[in-house]
Amino acid sequence: MPRAAVLRKKGLTIQNREAKIQQAVDGVKNGTYATPKIAACALSIGSQYTTIWRWLNNKTRPQYEAHQAKQLLNHAQERTLVAWTKWLGFTGQPVMRETISPKVKALCGKDPNPKWIERFLMRNPDCTMGRPADLDPKRASAFNYTTVNHHFEELQKTIDLYDIPPCNMFNFDEIGIQLGGGRKGSREQFFFASEDQSHYKLKSDDLELVTVLETVCADGSSTVKPGFVFAGVKMCEEWISEEDGIFLSTTDNGWTDDHVSQEWFQRALSLPPKLIVILRSQCF
Repeated sequence: MPRAAVLRKKGLTIQNREAKIQQAVDGVKNGTYATPKIAACALSIGSQYTTIWRWLNNKTRPQYEAHQAKQLLNHAQERTLVAWTKWLGFTGQPVMRETISPKVKALCGKDPNPKWIERFLMRNPDCTMGRPADLDPKRASAFNYTTVNHHFEELQKTIDLYDIPPCNMFNFDEIGIQLGGGRKGSREQFFFASEDQSHYKLKSDDLELVTVLETVCADGSSTVKPGFVFAGVKMCEEWISEEDGIFLSTTDNGWTDDHVSQEWFQRALSLPPKLIVILRSQCF
């Protein structure tokens, strides 16, 4: 498990534990539980009823409050940093260890040490670290409130105008896969003999492309099965023997084209009287 995931899990464990303790304290105060020990048993906190008693008498505080004087950032500053970090992640401009440190220094005037990041992630499990996927800036700029709001307004107008039921609202997409799985390395780990230094795993290097067509409807009642587009000139007999209803076709490069898309549209959706299909522009 990645280090960031371990820290997040630990942080969530601490938060859940303290939330239960606070629930028990509130229960004793409002009379739901007669004593801290009864509250601990009722909420399955175990032998930590002494902790509930200490919280009840203000002798112990939540972890983030108790250690706030030792932290670089106070609670308000840290929550601001978390919100800013999450917002940058949502906008496709995430920060990393090297770029978040100057922001911390700007808030408190001190450089965070290497361990600060780990403690920050543990205190704030709603913020984590991971490998990003690339996103073209042009696609990112097109995804804004005005564009998205206009799309759904037009969609709702169309639905209302033609009185299209949810069972006839379809979302269509396509994805290309390589039969050999591509050349991108996997982070999965496997078992080997300790004396085996080679650690080989058989894997096809076939880069032939297959396009998968898939669709779902708004109420989940659709029985439309997937379609597959292979690279080739003609169909093989063994393909036809597959399950009925699955659409199979070929093109020179394994991509969809106007002819294949039209054929799938007519065969898979059976063309009900009122129909709406949501798809990306490159699908057809």
